[in-house]
Amino acid sequence: MKFKLPGRFFAIYFSNISLGTGIGLFMMYILLSLWHIYSSALIASIPYLLMSAIPSFLSPVVGTHVDRHSKYKLGLLSIFLSIVSLVPLCFSNSLLWLITVFSLLLFFESYFRVDYTISVRNVVGDENLMYANNLWVISIGISYFIAYLLGAYLYSYFHFYLVLLMVFTLYLIALILWVITKVPEVSDVRDKKHVKYSEIFKILKKRPFLLHLILIYDFVFTFVVITKTPAYIQYCFEILKMPSFIYGAYSSLSALLFVIVPLIMHRFLEPEMAGKYAVNSVIWEGILTVLIAIIPIVFSFYVYKISLFIILIVLSTFASTLEMDGFMTIFQKAVPRNIMGRFYSVRSLFRGAINVFSILAGGYLVDLLGSLAVIFLSGVVLLVIAFPTRRVLNSLSS
Repeated sequence: MKFKLPGRFFAIYFSNISLGTGIGLFMMYILLSLWHIYSSALIASIPYLLMSAIPSFLSPVVGTHVDRHSKYKLGLLSIFLSIVSLVPLCFSNSLLWLITVFSLLLFFESYFRVDYTISVRNVVGDENLMYANNLWVISIGISYFIAYLLGAYLYSYFHFYLVLLMVFTLYLIALILWVITKVPEVSDVRDKKHVKYSEIFKILKKRPFLLHLILIYDFVFTFVVITKTPAYIQYCFEILKMPSFIYGAYSSLSALLFVIVPLIMHRFLEPEMAGKYAVNSVIWEGILTVLIAIIPIVFSFYVYKISLFIILIVLSTFASTLEMDGFMTIFQKAVPRNIMGRFYSVRSLFRGAINVFSILAGGYLVDLLGSLAVIFLSGVVLLVIAFPTRRVLNSLSS
């Protein structure tokens, strides 16, 4: 291996995995419940909508608290309050209550996510950020591989209270790991003064490439990718005719690839090549998205459709992994430590608004035009935006 990460990193890392698994399990259970009750891609996308909207719209408050207070204590408090919010489900498990408690979990998790991002940089240092971020992608894969498969299995064969018990256990594990972890507070020597939100825009003005990346990547790219979310729900259930448990297995396979792919890529990653990784991944994701839309048109035999779909999803995961690693590393290195919380809050607020609009637009378009048309158009747009993204990253490197 080409990197060394301290043991403290792995404590917060596995805390993140445990927390993500609990959220993912809860999300899959709600998604399947909504689909089988309403059979609408838009309504079934409500969990994704909440996962984007709640952390993002509250991000200015979250970012300010994280920048001004102890990261360790805020992370600890957020997990504890998440556990407390699960208690009402012991008395009522109606769909309305499930969505309400899920929303509370997302609110508290938003503190943990910003805290985790800053804590990783403080623990591993700038020189190991690319590798730590690669492991972060692996953590997403581990979390959702377990969560999607387990959530679909529990939905199909067991009572909800077993789901609640497992989510509670996962959050308790996350709490214990965070308790035994002491994250160091590291100041940024470039700027020690207190920074207001208005100062962030001055910093963006001094770093125009950051503003360009936000407009291209966070606006256009995020809109296109999130629009595909409701499209894939209908694609799997209606085009490929997947039953609930198979859909969960497919979702967990996609998540598992986020574990396997980064492990393979660890051997080849070069941190200074983050920009190249990022833009090439956008191109490949566009090509693979177009091919996924074409599969049901060209092939009618069920086994062929399923097999090709899985192959293309595997390849698409390679591209998605490089994209996340590359862009996260670019943003982290360019932003001063003492404003990271508020910078990510502003960025998260912006992306959250795009995510909400994307899911609503995607669900509406899928119900109107069908999943194949939405997926195909998404792939075409990804190919188009790759070129301005390349120009921005080239100007950054020069």
